[in-house]
Amino acid sequence: MAILVGTINISGGFLVTQRMLKMFRREVLIG
Repeated sequence: MAILVGTINISGGFLVTQRMLKMFRREVLIG
């Protein structure tokens, strides 16, 4: 159970990080 939750947490954090990086790059290119 703990392993499953950890995997979901890591994958979810990775997706959020990728999304933030995309938004950040877009702002940098525009700015």
